[in-house]
Amino acid sequence: MVVRGPAGLAALGAANVGLGQMVLNASNYLRTDIVIMGTIVIGVVAYLFDMFMRWVEHKLVPWKGGM
Repeated sequence: MVVRGPAGLAALGAANVGLGQMVLNASNYLRTDIVIMGTIVIGVVAYLFDMFMRWVEHKLVPWKGGM
């Protein structure tokens, strides 16, 4: 998840459960290690999801072109 601007921060701040909530709680208690690791995990999950969606697009829309 790439947080861009106020809309991205609002989406992260609206979380009640999950990684976003964990990162926000950790930031409130100055647990920088948890904030950094949570941000890295969110980034890795987002990257893997992006790669999966590109693969699905490649299979469903072969005329669109390469990755």
